[in-house]
Amino acid sequence: MRVVLAVVALARASGQQAPADDAVYLPPIRADPTAWRLYVHEVPWALLNISSDARRLYEQMIAEEPPPAHDEGGLYHAVVHDLPRLMPRWLPNAVELEAALAATAGGAAPAADVARFGDNVLFLLPLSPYHLCKAVEHPHEAWGSAWAAKKGSIPTSISESMRSALRDGLASYRITCETYERALRWLFSTAAWRLCPERHVFTHMLTHALREALRTDLRRQAHGLGQARGSRALAASATPPARPSGTYARMGAGILVSAEDRRYDWLEARACGHVVPAPYYSPPFFLRGTAPFAPSAAGLPAPGARRALIVESGPRSTACHRFDNRATPNRWACHGAELRYSRFVRMAAKSAMLDVARAAGERVEAHATQRTDKGYAELDGLLRAKAAMYAASTFCLVLAGDSVITTRIFSVVQSLCVPVFVFDRDFLPFGELIPWKNISLRVRGDELILFDRHRGSARNPLLALHALVTERPEELRALQEGVERARWHLTYHRHGRGVAIAGAENRPSAGEALVHHLVQAGAVRQALARVTGGDASSVLRCTDERLRRLDRNDKQRAMQLLLPWPRVQKRVSATRSSARAQSSRAGPE
Repeated sequence: MRVVLAVVALARASGQQAPADDAVYLPPIRADPTAWRLYVHEVPWALLNISSDARRLYEQMIAEEPPPAHDEGGLYHAVVHDLPRLMPRWLPNAVELEAALAATAGGAAPAADVARFGDNVLFLLPLSPYHLCKAVEHPHEAWGSAWAAKKGSIPTSISESMRSALRDGLASYRITCETYERALRWLFSTAAWRLCPERHVFTHMLTHALREALRTDLRRQAHGLGQARGSRALAASATPPARPSGTYARMGAGILVSAEDRRYDWLEARACGHVVPAPYYSPPFFLRGTAPFAPSAAGLPAPGARRALIVESGPRSTACHRFDNRATPNRWACHGAELRYSRFVRMAAKSAMLDVARAAGERVEAHATQRTDKGYAELDGLLRAKAAMYAASTFCLVLAGDSVITTRIFSVVQSLCVPVFVFDRDFLPFGELIPWKNISLRVRGDELILFDRHRGSARNPLLALHALVTERPEELRALQEGVERARWHLTYHRHGRGVAIAGAENRPSAGEALVHHLVQAGAVRQALARVTGGDASSVLRCTDERLRRLDRNDKQRAMQLLLPWPRVQKRVSATRSSARAQSSRAGPE
């Protein structure tokens, strides 16, 4: 992983020679997960001012396996439940603690202490806002889909939270609850936070809003000090290291775990150790559902032995809920054809699947789902029906929804159904451990739309799946074997969980994969902190510099953030022109 920091002053401070383009390159960083430890803060239950019943309910929810439909809640649960069981603990010795207390008593910590205190250590406050807010503020509310829509706290608007982050750093908008905010304020007063905020791990589904809140908070501080608004001016100034002041802005200074970040610079933020994508929770019965369907000696379904060739399950209609336009970061904008035109892609995919059924005689299934205020018993039944459908199919078509990452991705892989993605696979988590391009297939959305509009002259891209089963079974077998190996990296199991999966005792787990990627992010953030003396804006400058280099070196991708989808328009026009030419040559019948 190569990290770029755009500030000449940092090169001078570290004794390095700055390159001609005013950028400082940190060397490629590869961390050994076994060399890292975890510091777990003691939860200040007495300061949280909650009842013993609320605390008991919270601890019970964390100790139990999440309910089947808790895709987001299961990710919150995994971080606070699995990390302390997977990483060796670290406790500072007396000398380190004394130095930390002296540094915090004097205000900002010296750079020497930052480099020394907690070397190769991640920090965790073992509180899940999803479960804590439920236990404290909604103890008698059922675990229904209506509650799941509240993200575990209060009804949260993605668009309004982003507008508040841009306006005042989330100072006027709450994305958790009052109890969790009290816990955060206590955390920000500790010595470990004052010295190493950049290596504290937090989980939240709105990481884009937290990152924007950090940026807004630091910009407002710089403006109040009479400095320029640009991030380069923040770095080059002689003022003490920039430290955010708002509650959520300070939370945004840590390492943020989420299933997906919706801001346009998510890829650069991931490379700079600011965001760590992780899979949603998918219930274990998606794994058990593969057993009844003609397994081979290796435990895999024989090619062509499953009941259906292709299945697809997703919402009926979708709208773009991302912030991919740099010019208007507070408005919905989706980069990429499959996201921007997801509704048309979904209709075209259904037409292509029906054409496969007619032309190749294969069975296909499409099951539209929509979460409503149904009880969890019925929702559980819907998920089990999905598990049976995925397990009975060779390929599962995965379309984008309001964004990219959905629970269906991980449920499909757990069911040993080869995923066929209709979006860019760069969004998928755990890329260092899972070779997504070797275990899945990719279909372009524009090709599906072209087929749907010009069935007489355009090729159906899904017919290639039939050819793969009938003509190249060895390639299909290789895909299935890759899916079988990868699915364990996406499954939260073992490590003290109540539900045991037969034959999975020695398999990898999503918790272990999460530790691996958190350590890589922690190593990058630790290196940035050593160069900058703990400046909270360093990770933002790292992200911005990667974007600037992207603009210089990859004009095509940068322009795609703003331009419409020309590929489909050009190919549609070319297809129509070809059809008219053939018709004119043929003449009247």
